[in-house]
Amino acid sequence: TVLSFVHNDQSPYAEQSPDRRAAQLRLATLSHLARGLHYDFLVLPAGALARRVVPHEVVSEHGELVLVDQDLDRDAFTGRLSAAGYARTGLVEDPGTFSARGSLVDVWSPAAARPVRIELLGDAVLAIKEFDPETQRTGGELREAHFSLAREAPITTASLARAKEQVRALCDAIDMPTSKARTRRGTGWVGVA
Repeated sequence: TVLSFVHNDQSPYAEQSPDRRAAQLRLATLSHLARGLHYDFLVLPAGALARRVVPHEVVSEHGELVLVDQDLDRDAFTGRLSAAGYARTGLVEDPGTFSARGSLVDVWSPAAARPVRIELLGDAVLAIKEFDPETQRTGGELREAHFSLAREAPITTASLARAKEQVRALCDAIDMPTSKARTRRGTGWVGVA
């Protein structure tokens, strides 16, 4: 097994958004390493050694393993997927997305070649099947599926609190009252409630 770690060569101060797929490929490799899975080689450019990456604990904390016959609260599971950076969509056609319809939850982990469909009966996982994202037809059955982070900055209570504190500090630095920052929510500003 050869793992590849795609280098993030974009400056954090650039005005353009980073390549989402490249970030997901980095997270897939970090997830593989965090889970202690076997690999023969890790290929990465020298520049990647100088950049900070998502800490091992965060990658492990937001990884999700689903097994056939386990109990799974659908709403809690989709909430954890959202916090891990997955985007909720009507149809799962891209890595890092999920869809929940009745007793079916479709998820495409950035670490997987194909998306999976989780079939539930109440809270019990009846089946996990790979499916074709173009035709939406299921294929082979799996006994388990692992879902890694889909975003390099997962949304947690601590990260939201840290963001609010940073916005407050920035408001203080430019002498903007907190009440004024709260009123700018609809104008692209982040509220600091």
